[in-house]
Amino acid sequence: MSYDAIAIANVALASAKRRELSLTPLQLMKLTYIAHGFYLQKYSKELLSDDVQAWQYGPVVPRLYHATKHYGRNPIRDERIPEGIFVNRNVSEDAKALVDAVVSAYGNLSGPALSNLTHKPGSPWSKVWKPGVKNLKIPNSLIKSHYQDAMAKKVLYAA
Repeated sequence: MSYDAIAIANVALASAKRRELSLTPLQLMKLTYIAHGFYLQKYSKELLSDDVQAWQYGPVVPRLYHATKHYGRNPIRDERIPEGIFVNRNVSEDAKALVDAVVSAYGNLSGPALSNLTHKPGSPWSKVWKPGVKNLKIPNSLIKSHYQDAMAKKVLYAA
């Protein structure tokens, strides 16, 4: 089962709060994307029901971007992002645990550091991104392959 990106972002926000971390919209976006990649790699299923797109500064889930952009570069102070009626609130324990592990491993990195990690040469973003072209979807098959390769080489993201 896949989940609305805002539901997964809310899981990440709760995880960060337990760790006394505050997240900016950029950090939240990248952590949500990284969790999606690891979930694809581990379970061969999509974590996010939303498309991931290649934008100038890396992978973006447009709906999550629009739901958080009003915070600017400031930390998200709300406990959760308002979800609307289309969000599946029943996120599985496996999905919550994976998101929690991603926040634990990467939540202390800044937004720009996370952005740099997710759009390095050879990343799914770098294979799809075309300057000046908007709304290019990053295929889940490309994201999954990238994370499978990283795990096989035991090369996880590093700052």
